[in-house]
Amino acid sequence: MNEKNMSKEQLLKELHTLQKQNAELQKRIIQQKRQNASGEKTIQESDELLMQIIQGNSVPTFVIDKDHKITHWNKACEKLTGIKADVVIGTKKQWSAFYSAERPLMADIIVDSTPEEKIARYYKEGYRKSELIEAAYESEDFFADMGKEGRWLFFTAVPLKDSKGNVVGAIETLQDITRQKQAEKELIKHQKHLEDLVKERTIKLHESELKYRAIVEKSHDAIYIYYNEDFLFVNDRTCEKSGYSKEELYKMNLWNLLHPDDKKRIMKIGRDRARGIKVPSTYEARIIRKDGKVRDCEFAVTTISYQGKYAALGVARDITDRKKAEEEIKAYQTHLKIINNILRHDIANIFAVIKSALHIFRNNEDKEMLLEAERNIHKGIAIIERMRKLEYFISMHKTLNIYDLNTFFESIKNNYLPLQIIVNGKAKVFADEALESVFDNLIMNAVIHGKADTVRITIEKKIEDCIIKVIDNGNGIPDNIKDKIFEESFKYGVKGHTGLGLYIVQKIIERYAGNIKVEDNKPKGTVFIIILKLVK
Repeated sequence: MNEKNMSKEQLLKELHTLQKQNAELQKRIIQQKRQNASGEKTIQESDELLMQIIQGNSVPTFVIDKDHKITHWNKACEKLTGIKADVVIGTKKQWSAFYSAERPLMADIIVDSTPEEKIARYYKEGYRKSELIEAAYESEDFFADMGKEGRWLFFTAVPLKDSKGNVVGAIETLQDITRQKQAEKELIKHQKHLEDLVKERTIKLHESELKYRAIVEKSHDAIYIYYNEDFLFVNDRTCEKSGYSKEELYKMNLWNLLHPDDKKRIMKIGRDRARGIKVPSTYEARIIRKDGKVRDCEFAVTTISYQGKYAALGVARDITDRKKAEEEIKAYQTHLKIINNILRHDIANIFAVIKSALHIFRNNEDKEMLLEAERNIHKGIAIIERMRKLEYFISMHKTLNIYDLNTFFESIKNNYLPLQIIVNGKAKVFADEALESVFDNLIMNAVIHGKADTVRITIEKKIEDCIIKVIDNGNGIPDNIKDKIFEESFKYGVKGHTGLGLYIVQKIIERYAGNIKVEDNKPKGTVFIIILKLVK
């Protein structure tokens, strides 16, 4: 546990544990001495164990012997003070970490069994006997010589006694409570500010009680006041948004309205606010209505004085429709990006084919090349039309259509002549106009980059899914790039072929709630495996 986040009670428990462990070590030494005249090995082992216990403790800790010499100075203590253990162990300079001039620390006073009057002289009214640990004293003080601006420390010292009850040393633990003190100061300031505001507002509320009631009760937002986990006030809108009556809300734990996945986070914000720790002024969370429906809400909460209690005033706004609209806009933007990528990538490929065909025609006057160019012009027009329909389809928030894969593949096979495309299997899947772009990219990659002359497509039904495999006999894809080929900016080869086509394929498949992966074909070539939702 981070010692800065440790409470004083936890710190005392840690110290109590150390004290018990030390007592156990003393007992072991005595028992071993009775069994072994020398006992030297046992003492050495026990000292090593004590060292491990102290060093392993996350709480800054040091130990002195009866001569006030430092015997242990753990790493947490090094971090807090900035002084290494090897500098102070064996010396009486424990004071140097905290004061500019020599004076006894609490541990020194404990070792000397100093009367309580002397403790009071050094620590005035800032010390007290520990309620948890016998013969221990604790205090907190500001140390101006520590760091640039000084530090507040909470510290506890406990005597270490031998089997006969003689004090043989003392152990002192420390906790940096500077942030806590600063938070307390800020809390007081914040409280005063809020109290002034509440006082001012209370006067105004008393002057216009009817107007206040009208505003609160007719507010579009849910307005409520709570203390700990109980509602003290709720307006009509709170009832409307939650589905509970006022009587039901006043009897229930307010945290039970929160969605289980959000409850822990929001409760922490509430606890931090109560402690004066800075928290977000607004935050989002989900609530569960009485009818079980989940609603997204935006909360704004502040602390107030209400009916003599330090309470919290909350305003909750239902943002479910807004969140849904934001998600739809985000999805729409993603889909438009896919459409744009399809157009840029596929049209660029078509232009490349047309350019190549016209170049061959100019050199050889091969009229077949003019026909090839014309076919690709029509193909480009068809892609633009498909993307126009797809954009309209998405903007209207329509669901996916049912596609018969056999009919679909028969309609596109002639686009790739003289490539041989063999289709086996039958199935129907959910897809849209972009499906042709998926298989166009996979087939063209097999031909252009893989140099394949045959593509085999298998269709298999499996419970809820349809598994489509696009298998070619080309050059295949190197193992070292298989994990990268679906990345948008990926490039490979001497000509720097981009991965945009396969990136488009993956994004379209994801839109269909499917997935795609790549494997090697045997003896050569590539297999793309696509899984789509099966129409039963």
